[in-house]
Amino acid sequence: MDKEDLLIKWLDGELNDAELAAFKQLPEYASYKKLYGLYVTVLKEDIVKVNTLVAQQTTVDLPDNSEILINADSKIKYNEKKWDKKRVLTLNGEAFFKVAKGRKFDVKTDLGTVSVLGTQFNVKQRGNLLEVKCFEGLVSVTFNNSDIKLPAGNTLRLINGKFIKGKTTQLKPSWIDGKSSFDSIPYHEVLDEFERQFDVDIVLSNFDKQKIFTGSFTNDNIELALKSITQPFKLSYDLKDNQIRIFKYE
Repeated sequence: MDKEDLLIKWLDGELNDAELAAFKQLPEYASYKKLYGLYVTVLKEDIVKVNTLVAQQTTVDLPDNSEILINADSKIKYNEKKWDKKRVLTLNGEAFFKVAKGRKFDVKTDLGTVSVLGTQFNVKQRGNLLEVKCFEGLVSVTFNNSDIKLPAGNTLRLINGKFIKGKTTQLKPSWIDGKSSFDSIPYHEVLDEFERQFDVDIVLSNFDKQKIFTGSFTNDNIELALKSITQPFKLSYDLKDNQIRIFKYE
């Protein structure tokens, strides 16, 4: 595959692991990252796609004045022409929604659908993890044949097919203020989010990546962030350029 094809697939967030590795080896990769902080395209004059890259966030205003704050390495897609009649979009990644009152508003992910009429909520879908936090109003989460109502101040996590309910006292997701927070999340999910926020590659050695982590890290200081995710497990790390090795001495 030539570099033009790799670039197009990268902008659309469709590279597999092998293709992404090849793309990062291109001499132009650094300039591509600086140039395309946000990729917006319109397909067939009505389908809008918005992609963010690693270490980047953006805000999108929808046709009904609803607002979406999109976290790093995420993408949304919606039909702009039909939005007045059907407020539905697909999400891959994480986003915070401020929904204007009106018709039902659906956020579709690979693991389930979140539906509201007008509210503020955060949706995170990464791999086998779906996490929904309701900050205002009421949301409905549909997964297979389950339909769960989530009032303000409540959270719902679906991980590996298992539902876990919780509470939150926050008024908005912490990532908006530059902090990634986790509550009883497998360690590999924490490392994946770290890679998204700092645009680095992490190798974990001599440690169980399924260990459960509760805590947070700042998104603007990599050394401080590394201490936050390694010290709770008494892990060590080695940082060189954009490569990080996290390990535990045997």
